[in-house]
Amino acid sequence: MFRSFAALAAAFMVLLAASAGAAAQPRSHAQALAEGNPAATAPSFSEGVDGSMYKGRSVSGRFITSNELMCLAVDRGPDRCYDSAYDLQMAEAPPRAAASHKRGQRAKAAVDCGIYSLLFIYNGAEWTGAGAALEDRLRWANLRAEVNNEGSSFLMGEYSGHLADGQNGGSYWYPGDTRPCAIENNLNTNGSGWNNRISSRYRN
Repeated sequence: MFRSFAALAAAFMVLLAASAGAAAQPRSHAQALAEGNPAATAPSFSEGVDGSMYKGRSVSGRFITSNELMCLAVDRGPDRCYDSAYDLQMAEAPPRAAASHKRGQRAKAAVDCGIYSLLFIYNGAEWTGAGAALEDRLRWANLRAEVNNEGSSFLMGEYSGHLADGQNGGSYWYPGDTRPCAIENNLNTNGSGWNNRISSRYRN
């Protein structure tokens, strides 16, 4: 009877692991490097170095914060800022439903997360305040000054990824859910200790 119970428990654990997805993600750059995770050696860029544009004019970080703008990370050239995550999504990466329907297929790697396919980090809980969005994949983007170490909520978008405590993916990595479509409304209350800690992020 003990063997039957042990076998049943083992089977349950396998099912539980399968339902949770793949193996646990790395919790630090060092661990990812030791495991051969490609994100550990991925290139990086810093957003905001060429300034920021909003409605055709250059704006300061203070303006971005006080007006709670959402800005898209851009490697070369100024970041592009909008009044909200919705406005940014619609302008930069509108939902592909209509185009996909015409083609009869969707991108294989993408998952339908509703409207928000990009990665959004907000400096306020409940997806409020100024923020930074990322569309790039397979390289780290260092957060702009207004959101660096200020993130309190996020939307992962249609790809899984990582959130790092250090620039360029360095130091510790967020241990919570960063699978496709993962969301977090308040890093201050979710028990992770990650409120105001994110400095860079990555999309697979």
